[in-house]
Amino acid sequence: MSRSSILILCFILIASCQKKENDVLPAPKMKYIDLHQSEVNMSTTQRIDVDEDGTIDFSFKTYLIGDPILKQDRHVFVVGSTIETYLLAIDNTETGKRMEKGDLIGLMPPSGFEWFQIAQIVMTEKVIPESNPNYWRGEWKDASHHFLPIQVRRNGLRYNGWIETSMDTNGERMILHKAAISTEAHKDVRAGY
Repeated sequence: MSRSSILILCFILIASCQKKENDVLPAPKMKYIDLHQSEVNMSTTQRIDVDEDGTIDFSFKTYLIGDPILKQDRHVFVVGSTIETYLLAIDNTETGKRMEKGDLIGLMPPSGFEWFQIAQIVMTEKVIPESNPNYWRGEWKDASHHFLPIQVRRNGLRYNGWIETSMDTNGERMILHKAAISTEAHKDVRAGY
């Protein structure tokens, strides 16, 4: 075998052994829950038991808040967690993390975010000023099949997961498509998988 053939063979072997950015770690086993396109609006609240243990883990609801100082009303869409469940939010705010399909949901939060228990996150809100046109604001106002990262703690172990949601501002409703939770503790998961 010639010297150039050996060098080419070595290069191919080294290149094939190196981890590529697109390589994905083996996914943990997930439990999926069909949320049947459940709606959250002014007259409905949705409660989700993601690990199906008989305990409500996350609640989606709305509030109508009047603000006489700013002379406006706000129709606010929120999600809340419990003492055993966590939501990913920006430190010291009520702003949650909106994820795309494939984004990593890990035990360690991304920079600037923290896992909060007994939290309430504002997903979006319709602002209804007294004398100006209505408008929407918030991270989730134009969400279409985006993912809310979640964690559940059971027996001191944490399980990562997600809830897939969309926002219909014309119909003034949030739509809950499905949820998933890892059945393996302390494993990173990918949103939507």
